[in-house]
Amino acid sequence: MRVERYLTEENRREMILRWRSAVEAHAAPRPHWKLDPAAAVLLVVDVQRAFCDPSGAHYLPAFEACAGPLAELIAAWRAARRPVVFTRHGHADPARAGVHGRFWGSALGCDEADAALVWPAAPAPGEPVIVKDTYDAFHQTDLAAFLRDARVRQVLVAGVLTHLCVETTVRAAFVRDFEPFVAMDACASNLARLHGDALVAMAAGFAGVLTTDEAVAACR
Repeated sequence: MRVERYLTEENRREMILRWRSAVEAHAAPRPHWKLDPAAAVLLVVDVQRAFCDPSGAHYLPAFEACAGPLAELIAAWRAARRPVVFTRHGHADPARAGVHGRFWGSALGCDEADAALVWPAAPAPGEPVIVKDTYDAFHQTDLAAFLRDARVRQVLVAGVLTHLCVETTVRAAFVRDFEPFVAMDACASNLARLHGDALVAMAAGFAGVLTTDEAVAACR
């Protein structure tokens, strides 16, 4: 997998402006579609060693600049006493990973070191971890039931990879009648083009796209 360090602490503001410009150029404005933390869960997708630690097999260099904003987002949601949910990708039997294994040529096992959650994805007591074996965090998991029991109508999504598990999960939330939002600078992909195009696709069809700072401010 080819990777780029497309996001850094130094270019964060420049990249946010670029992503926002692309979204505004391709997605109709929806002033009525607003994040309401009182009605939203924070869903942190697949912040695992494989993708988010330099020692991981599929490390995403851009995630390094996302970790701080993501930590701020998690802290803000907890301070507001709003639910936080984490997902962890892994296969009970990598040799039987189905289409996922056939497409990639390998699969991440649940028991591998690379499957472990890493900072800032450190669940507090009572915060669920949804184990999934495909891009969609709702597929054959208890996520939808948890959200309905928590009486939320919105899902704010952050994590990795923007164009794979994040985007697929956001689409799945939408078709299940949850209102999705994405924290653009608390997500990472392997390439700038894939990250940016995923943000545009989500904003154009089924999600609100905002910055971490905006989401944190909404909690106050």
